[in-house]
Amino acid sequence: MTTIADIRRIFSVRGIDPDQLTQTPPDSHGTPAFVLTTPDGTRVWFAPLERAGWRIGWHYLVTAHGALVEHGRTDSTMAESVLPVLHRHTNRRAA
Repeated sequence: MTTIADIRRIFSVRGIDPDQLTQTPPDSHGTPAFVLTTPDGTRVWFAPLERAGWRIGWHYLVTAHGALVEHGRTDSTMAESVLPVLHRHTNRRAA
């Protein structure tokens, strides 16, 4: 299982401030979600995607000021697979 410490380490190496990352309480299935909050208030929520008890990727959901901006899933179980989504939304504010 991927822990928040694992994800923080991966993100810090990839240029994303790990202090922006928090972990939410587990859902009814015991699955935790992780939230990256940018200084402009955009939030990227992501959690493991499972099918028939097997991890197959990550769900992600992006909100800004209470509105849904983007959602989807990755085809990889590696935490790095959410990096393109995170970079898209963390770099957006710098543009």
